[in-house]
Amino acid sequence: NRGCLPDAEVCFLRALEIDPGYAEAHINLGNIHNDLGRLSAAEASYRRAVEIRPDYVEAYCNLGITLKDQGRLSEAEACFHHALEINPDCADAHLNLSNMCNEKGCLSDAEAGYRRTLEIKPDYAEAYSNLGTTLKDQGRLPEAEACYRRALEIKPDYFEAYDNLLFAMNYNAGHTASHCLEE
Repeated sequence: NRGCLPDAEVCFLRALEIDPGYAEAHINLGNIHNDLGRLSAAEASYRRAVEIRPDYVEAYCNLGITLKDQGRLSEAEACFHHALEINPDCADAHLNLSNMCNEKGCLSDAEAGYRRTLEIKPDYAEAYSNLGTTLKDQGRLPEAEACYRRALEIKPDYFEAYDNLLFAMNYNAGHTASHCLEE
């Protein structure tokens, strides 16, 4: 609820007055700044969190996302790699690196990254949906459909996966229009 963010921000600022070294408060404050579109402030909060706790994988991932949103792609990529140096099984870092590969058109690297993400976290609906998109972009529509369907099994209210599934079905010659509408 975005309406609660200002109240939450006050609480985290108060927590930081009491304990400026409370890394979790810095990351939560960064999340609030990010949600409010204050990317520079979010970046500063995440940087402070990793300064306090250099092994804070979640903070590196969030910092990477914020840097990516600012168009600072090489810095973002470095954050995700750093998160993986700390924890090679961080599904979020693998997912975000795979997303960057996909956006750069490196589809085979993106596919491998999404598959690695799913080895680590088999119930990650977003990873299935993103893998589906990568497969769709390679023209592998039946495989893409299977990924979207799996994402929807995990997260039935995942609108983006429904949208992608219908798109893939529409371009799959094996489906009639009536079949697509029934879905």
